[in-house]
Formats: sequence, C-alpha cells, structure tokens
Amino acid sequence: MKPKSDCLVVVHDCVYDHTGVSFSDHSICKVIQSLPLEIVKEGDYWGYHDTVVSDMIYTWIGSNLDTLKRIVD
Repeated sequence: MKPKSDCLVVVHDCVYDHTGVSFSDHSICKVIQSLPLEIVKEGDYWGYHDTVVSDMIYTWIGSNLDTLKRIVD
C-alpha cells in the first residue's frame, strides 16, 4: 500500500531534521512501515500534519535512529 503524500512529507521532514540526510521516497516508505500502529491510526484520523501526530512521529524517529539505519541500509 502506498502511503499518503502528506505522510511521506512529514516523515521525510522528521528524518531530515534528525539526520540531515534527505532519504529517498523508497526509504521513507520503509520508515513509515516501521511506525507504531498507534501513530499510523492517529495520522489517518487527524492527518499527518496535525501537530500532535507530527510530534509523535518526530519523537519516535529521534528515539529509533538505530532502527532507521538498519531499515534503509
């Protein structure tokens, strides 16, 4: 399933803020697939640009940088 475009943008921006690296859409899709279901449900309900949702994504990515490196390598 292809993620919604606003989800791609928000996750890309959060990853970039933490790493300084612009991941490809393919790599961002892998990150999205690893997000906790709770975050995905909130994003689908409220929208990924919602402050609470984007903060949840930002926090999760910051806490899981090692996981991100494994996902995209």
